[in-house]
Amino acid sequence: MTSLSTNTAALTALGTLRGIKAQLATTGRRLAMGQRISAASDGAAYWSIATAVRADNASLRAAGDTLGLGAAAFDVAYAGLDSVLSDLRALRATLQNAFAPGIGRAKILTEVAAIQNRM
Repeated sequence: MTSLSTNTAALTALGTLRGIKAQLATTGRRLAMGQRISAASDGAAYWSIATAVRADNASLRAAGDTLGLGAAAFDVAYAGLDSVLSDLRALRATLQNAFAPGIGRAKILTEVAAIQNRM
């Protein structure tokens, strides 16, 4: 029986298996990252294009985040304006009630002051 270290066929098969393992690891890494080109050694021109695309994607994500922040600020402003509009309607109703007979001036002024404080 020959040993593994002197068996040339076994050494050749082992070298082939090591090469296949390295290629499988590279392919697995590319699949996990979703990229065909992950290093300059995969092709300089392709790597350059892939790097530019990644930078563009990062810029687009940043722009999307900024738009999200802008939308949130707009929602807050809209809610505030809606609240003020509701208070103005209540103020109008209170002032219309002031002309009714038997309504005390002090009560109306208290209600108007409360509405103004809310606004």
